[in-house]
Amino acid sequence: MFRVLRSGRAAVLVVQTSTMRGLDVQTHRCLADIAYQSGFEVVRIGTRKLDGNRRMMPVSRIANSDSRIEGRMHNEHVIGLWKPRATPFAAALTSIE
Repeated sequence: MFRVLRSGRAAVLVVQTSTMRGLDVQTHRCLADIAYQSGFEVVRIGTRKLDGNRRMMPVSRIANSDSRIEGRMHNEHVIGLWKPRATPFAAALTSIE
């Protein structure tokens, strides 16, 4: 994403946390770290509460309010990223490589 996004532009990611083998994986923090290491500025990570009646999820044929997906999808995280403008020196270095 860093390579194809123009300098001085923003990107927004919307993700949710995951549970893998019983561990809560903070996906938003992991992706923000990866984005920062790739050269993005992490502007902000916001959390938005999902309305249980308005989610865009596949409907199960069997009504089961105890399903695992229903039990964990209450929030989504919005990651704001900014690709800084390239300095002339940095632009010259990338054209050499």
